[in-house]
Amino acid sequence: MLGNISKVFRYLNALGHYQAGAGSWSLRPHEEAFIEAVLQELSEDVANVVRRQLARKDFVERSNPRINVLSPFDLNDVEKIDSSEFDDALYNVRFRMDGKRQTAHVTFYERRLFSVETKLPGKSYIGKTISVEKVERGMARDTMTKEIDRSEHG
Repeated sequence: MLGNISKVFRYLNALGHYQAGAGSWSLRPHEEAFIEAVLQELSEDVANVVRRQLARKDFVERSNPRINVLSPFDLNDVEKIDSSEFDDALYNVRFRMDGKRQTAHVTFYERRLFSVETKLPGKSYIGKTISVEKVERGMARDTMTKEIDRSEHG
């Protein structure tokens, strides 16, 4: 019972964020491209679990224009990856846009797909052609969240 009430409150909170323009119900094309590039590098079993996670109707929190967090309404309901290496993991996605090389991060936390991080705000990728060149495992400590926190809060 308490879990259902919590789920309803999370949904209402997401609805408020959506109406305020701080989130959406779906991923943007560039986010999907980065995630798909990472999935191509994972084992078939892990990639299938992540695809099932993505098939859920979750909310994408966009309160920061560079870090977009996938927010399931019921964490207990999320199928998790059966490997501790995804407890806290980061993948660097090297890509080219407008002739310039850039890097995005796809992160996993508590064995589920967690976020897509980019150096530019999401609107910078709208209508652009993105060419993924390389995907490699990075260090979870290199998440852009720390960099953004330092630049915004000193």
